[in-house]
Amino acid sequence: MADPLVVAPVAAWLVRHTDLLLGEQETDADRVILTWLRAVGEREVLGAEVVDFRATRVLVREALLREVARFPAPTFVEALALLGADRDEAADRVLRQLARDRAHALKPAVERPDATYCLAATDPQLLAELAASYYLLAPGSGYRSGWLRDLVREHEFVGFIMGSRAARQRGPFLALMQLSPRHGLALISVLLTGAIRAQEAAAVRDQDEASERLALQGDFLATGCRSYPGNSDAWAWYRGALTGPQPCMSALMALEWWLEQAIEEGATVRAAAAKALYSVGTVAGAGLAYGILVRHLDQVTDELDDFLATPEVWEFEIHRVSMDQVQHRGSGPSGGESLLRNPAEIAGSLVALAAERGDKAGLARLRAVADRLRAAPGGQAMALNAKMWADYLDVERYRATPDGWLAVQPSEEIAQELAGHRAQLARRSESYRLRHQYRACADVPGQTPAPEPVLDTVDPAQLALDLELARTLTASVDEQDWVASDGAHAVAAAAVHAATSGVTLSADDLHWAVELLTGTVLDHRPPTSAADPTFPWDGARQAALALPCALLPATVDAPMSALGVRQVERVRSAVRCCAAHPVLDIREYVVEGLRPLWSIPCRPESRPCHHVSAWEAVAAGIELVLGEAGGTLTVETVCPAPSAAAAAVEALDRLTGAEGALATLGTVLPAVLEAARTRHCRTAVARSLRMATLHAYARTACAWADGGFHRAAEDHASVAAALLRAAEGEPGVLVDLVDRLAASPGALDHLLRALKTAATYQSQLVRPLATVWPPIMELVLTQPTADLADRARRERTRLVVEVLPGPVLSMADTDPDRTLRQAAGCWLGLDPLIDLIDAWTFSAAGFEFATESLVGLLRTQPVQQQLDPGLRWVRQIAVQADGTVSSLAGLLPNWLRELRPALTLPTRFHYLAIVDALALSRHPDAAALQQLDE
Repeated sequence: MADPLVVAPVAAWLVRHTDLLLGEQETDADRVILTWLRAVGEREVLGAEVVDFRATRVLVREALLREVARFPAPTFVEALALLGADRDEAADRVLRQLARDRAHALKPAVERPDATYCLAATDPQLLAELAASYYLLAPGSGYRSGWLRDLVREHEFVGFIMGSRAARQRGPFLALMQLSPRHGLALISVLLTGAIRAQEAAAVRDQDEASERLALQGDFLATGCRSYPGNSDAWAWYRGALTGPQPCMSALMALEWWLEQAIEEGATVRAAAAKALYSVGTVAGAGLAYGILVRHLDQVTDELDDFLATPEVWEFEIHRVSMDQVQHRGSGPSGGESLLRNPAEIAGSLVALAAERGDKAGLARLRAVADRLRAAPGGQAMALNAKMWADYLDVERYRATPDGWLAVQPSEEIAQELAGHRAQLARRSESYRLRHQYRACADVPGQTPAPEPVLDTVDPAQLALDLELARTLTASVDEQDWVASDGAHAVAAAAVHAATSGVTLSADDLHWAVELLTGTVLDHRPPTSAADPTFPWDGARQAALALPCALLPATVDAPMSALGVRQVERVRSAVRCCAAHPVLDIREYVVEGLRPLWSIPCRPESRPCHHVSAWEAVAAGIELVLGEAGGTLTVETVCPAPSAAAAAVEALDRLTGAEGALATLGTVLPAVLEAARTRHCRTAVARSLRMATLHAYARTACAWADGGFHRAAEDHASVAAALLRAAEGEPGVLVDLVDRLAASPGALDHLLRALKTAATYQSQLVRPLATVWPPIMELVLTQPTADLADRARRERTRLVVEVLPGPVLSMADTDPDRTLRQAAGCWLGLDPLIDLIDAWTFSAAGFEFATESLVGLLRTQPVQQQLDPGLRWVRQIAVQADGTVSSLAGLLPNWLRELRPALTLPTRFHYLAIVDALALSRHPDAAALQQLDE
């Protein structure tokens, strides 16, 4: 900017003749005034004379205070802060009133460097008050969860590189530490203490048992025995992180810089670390004090002793060092290389330094610290860790290695305990191997889990050996050690699958496998962590997928007949229990496990028939739906008896959708559809329930969508796959459902996406998709659109885009290009859809993602059809009247490059029109496309 003395007359004229700093949008005049105030404020902060500017600043102040808006603009607040020594009591009252009533509006005063330095130089007390009000949210205001970043207001967003991340120059902390350390230290203490107290209060309010509510206890640096509240995350705040309260981290970074400056100017390391301890007061201050001592390790004598005698400090530091490595946090100021070393390395360095100096007293002192660490209170795991850590402080535990290095030799007691832990780890390692080798479901994105094909070719000899190992694992591990026992469940499930495939195994092994799997479901519930629906290796999931195979005649009659009636009944009970299980995944797995049973013919000699047993499980799922709707059943209900078909139809017909049973119906509907698809002794009852279940699902899906409770398309995967399999023989089943969902564009949109996703990953479903899609597309395109509300209109827009039948990728797909290539090789053709797509291009013109959807479909077709009618369609959908591109075109440039070598004279006309539209829209790839034709 020009010299503020030159600009001062302009600023004075603007003050007298314009309305300044009052609107939400910053004007050119506002920018001139703010820039001039910043320049004058900078001179004032540096100690230069500003007497020539004070009259104009007074004019600005009077103009600002002439009419204070109830909701002042950010420029107004920043201007008040920039008035410096010319800010009077009235201006201070306005700022303090904002702190009480609208603290979030103080952002320009406490977050922008010019304003913070100006306030720090002229009224640091006011700046500290404003900052405390801004950063610490009042109880109940803005609280969303126990996460600290929701309890402390974030920094101002300053661009995609820095964002709202912490840095020592962010906020008012560095300005206060430089210009008024007393107020800076007070603010940092208030902020850190308030943040941690707010976190603890949130944890109590939420009854969050998993939240760490720790307090470090100790007398560090002879500052007195005290409690330092906070957890391991707060210990490392001074290092910065991507999570957590960024202003707290900025405050600690500014304090660290100030303390390092003090050390450079002659302060002792002990004094600097002690300042951090008693000024901050929380575990965050203790972490900073420890970091300062470690950074200046060569100047340390006994300052680290009390820290290293405390097990929690070791835990916090190990966590900090590991997170520094994960997040690539650097060493920071000079000497910070030591911060990249874990506490064991620091302890070893202290011992080495003392030994190098011949300091016998120092070595004895460190041994005493080791004894204190060994004697520190804690659980069994903590006691073992403390003993191992203590050895690093004891010079007597060090031994020379053959290559000339020193290593810690653990005591006999520790060696024995470690041997036990190694044995447990070995068992877990074997369990992981078994889990991987005999994984019971295929990891195919977008597809309901299905039995892994490799089980059909399992090596019987290897399986027998692994069964023996699995039985050893279950006999030797703690019942709560579900990680180690999961390998055994995987082998047991593999044994049942193998027996179904004709592999001959001993009756004893099969007896054990079935007993383990049924016991997992019937006799005990897994720990909470294993019951997490996102955990794919819970034994109950594997039981749900494998146990239905044990109902087949091939396994029940021979050799499963050796299991006896009781064992077969337990299998039936377990399958029913899985069908009514509270965890969604387990219900989905058992439905998939039951699917092969329906196509295997009835065996008169098998009593009861496997279809009867399978239908009992389906009925259990139906009763779960009705129980959730009416409140007569609970998730603890085990193996409910099946309802009569007529009563179930009547009860399903009474469901309005408001009951919110979509997730439960989402596992029952596929089971009923599969049961009704083939002929067996329960086909009639399944068919009598099919339409009632389908209609109940439709009503519930519409209610969910209309209430805004959308499910992701992949949540409908099993329903979509079952509908397409049913549509292969009876297309009307799926078309009827689509017709019923047409009244709710949101619900139909998600189902259509799920159908395309299922066909993308299961090629056998492409043929039924091709059969049903023309009537589905016609139904969607002919729906009335008049008088739609705003949300319904937006949902209708998404539905129109989704009705184009291109492949859809799963979010979990790790190789999407391969998936699209495979899908393109067998995807449905365009011929039955040409007229419908012609109509679609007029309905979807200008819609977001319409071009992407069309190009995605065209890429699955032969090149000649991509050229014509493909290019014509893309031009109709993408190029608007003014010649620009109307829709997102991310896939479009690459597709045009692929087609260019095959262009014909008629199709080149459309191609060039699209390229020109991209250029007119300033698309970044347009120039390269145009150059291809130069």
